[in-house]
Amino acid sequence: MISPTLLADDFARQLPYEDLLTSAQDALAQGRIVVWSLLPDGMEAIRRDLGDTRADALVRELMLFVRRNLRGTDAIAADGDELIVLLDAPGLVSEAVAQRLLAATRTHVFSGGASDRSLRLTLSVGIGCAPEHGTTAASLIAAARDARAIVGRDGLAFALAGRRSTLDVGRFVGRTEQLTQLTDALDDMVRGVSHVVAVTGETGVGTSALVRTLEPEVRMRGGSLVLAACREGTHDAPYALWCAVLRAVRRLPVKSTRVWRELPSLDPTLERAEDDAPRGRSKIRLLEELADFLRLGAQQRPLLLHLEELQWIDAASWDALEYLIPQLESERIMFTLSFRTGEEYDDAAERWARIATRPRHQELPLTRLTRDDVKRWLEAAMRGEEVGRDLLAYVYRQTEGNPLLLTHLLRDLEESGHIEFDGVRWQWSPVASLPPQASLEHLLARRIDRLPPAARAVLEATAVLAHECDEELLAQMTMLPLEDAVEGLARLLAAELLAPTFERVRGGFAFAHEEVARATRALLAPDRLAALHARAAELLARRSTASVTEVAMHYAAAGEERSAHEYSLLAADQALALYENGAASTHLAAAARTAPSDQALAEVRVRMASIAEGAGRYEEAEALCEQALAYYEARGEQLLALRVKRTRMMVRIQRGQSARDTLDALLELEREAREANASPERAAILLL
Repeated sequence: MISPTLLADDFARQLPYEDLLTSAQDALAQGRIVVWSLLPDGMEAIRRDLGDTRADALVRELMLFVRRNLRGTDAIAADGDELIVLLDAPGLVSEAVAQRLLAATRTHVFSGGASDRSLRLTLSVGIGCAPEHGTTAASLIAAARDARAIVGRDGLAFALAGRRSTLDVGRFVGRTEQLTQLTDALDDMVRGVSHVVAVTGETGVGTSALVRTLEPEVRMRGGSLVLAACREGTHDAPYALWCAVLRAVRRLPVKSTRVWRELPSLDPTLERAEDDAPRGRSKIRLLEELADFLRLGAQQRPLLLHLEELQWIDAASWDALEYLIPQLESERIMFTLSFRTGEEYDDAAERWARIATRPRHQELPLTRLTRDDVKRWLEAAMRGEEVGRDLLAYVYRQTEGNPLLLTHLLRDLEESGHIEFDGVRWQWSPVASLPPQASLEHLLARRIDRLPPAARAVLEATAVLAHECDEELLAQMTMLPLEDAVEGLARLLAAELLAPTFERVRGGFAFAHEEVARATRALLAPDRLAALHARAAELLARRSTASVTEVAMHYAAAGEERSAHEYSLLAADQALALYENGAASTHLAAAARTAPSDQALAEVRVRMASIAEGAGRYEEAEALCEQALAYYEARGEQLLALRVKRTRMMVRIQRGQSARDTLDALLELEREAREANASPERAAILLL
């Protein structure tokens, strides 16, 4: 099977209103539940304009749209123009899901039951959570309706909390032309015509945000958005990017009875063939199975594969991408690649240039937002209020239209009290008293310094782990009580420094942007950083699903050389099992740097020499043999010295040593083996 039994990404169930009340009441008996009251804004005017028939068609269209943007474990019912949603998500995640739905609705074009006119809608959402806001289904729905009534247009509110008094900086503005091109490519994808689109730009310009905005359009076409990202400085194992893709696709409701020979090396939870003999296994078979896996998934639903931060991709993952693109060009799969531009990221641009000339490959370079875009962003963040020219000029001068910098500048101004909501409208300090221009790193440092201890501890732990993690792992990393860790996590989510990954089954969380993780690590004292790396290594080593490469990296960063050496050797073995000799050499070099003894160092050098010989790096291989041989001869390890000498001889033959010199050296080696009574080694020498 491709998918596990538990499906986490189906479409929400549509129920009659009375049945939803019954389901909500049953769910209350099992624990916490979340109920939404959702109403499209301006429905009275829409009914006057379109008439009841088309307005009813619009509500049905909206119902389908909402269903496709929720999960199979959620339920939805209509009560007139109002939609009631029973959400299967904890409180921490429910707000993020609602915000995602609001953003999706803003960008979607509705037909309203006719093809001659397009409509855009916004929603008002009230949220009620049990037991805080009610202990019966009816009281929860009433509380959610009361919250919705005070929201105004295009927003959300929790019951008993009143109107939101925080800036809504998560709005997406501009990029109309790029969104249109991507949407056209989605239509081709559904017809089985694959596109490869590279979205490029400077750090923080919004390459990934642009593609993520397409998720509701993908789901409306019956497909799924699959996300996988590379991370900076994590020394990922070979094919780390495709391991993430496999895990993401397996969480979708797609099935197959196919078993695999090679893919379990990337995802051990896949079904392995019973007659899994080593004969016939190879790198090309691994790539063929990866293509078959994605092909089977695309046959059941279109897949938009978005691969983020490719400037940090490992060589094996890029090779696999170059192989997969032509193999899947007639499947219902679309590839979007995002990578940063700049001198330090030239390698990514060179890789893309190698494939950019193929048919249906295009690049969408993103620039900074215009002044008008920034104005619209500010107005949306303040929920439609007019922005003063002084504030607009200050913000644009500080950020020059960089979306990431703009987001954190507004949050910094809000948290420091320079922008605040007085209960009626937004107010801001005189421009002369606003903070002077600061870099993104300084803005993030100011925001992090304001965090309470529990939230900062969680943020630091997440930065060191450098990948998606759950509440349990964060509590173990910080050694805080679970309730304190959850409270700190909630604070970080509210500050939009962390974001839920929408894996509601596991409750995963990750950084809203990799720059936040980088800034957090830069603020850590060396001793604190090493201690967190040691803690991460210890915890991950206990998890069967953890990457040995990642564990080795954490141990090395913690300065625990013996453990780093052990796991670096395991990482090298894993790389060799995936036919990636280059990655194995990298891990063996790390093992050499952390070798706990001269003997361990000599053993690593012998392995490195063997790989270097196979890769044709004969000069390097001979130098490594000489270093290992010096140790074995000094210790009188005659048998081990003979083996190294035989390897050195094979290298010298490849380097063009004369036949006479080779024969003389082999005879001398044979004599040494005979005197040492090393029959197997003597036989190996005679067979050269």
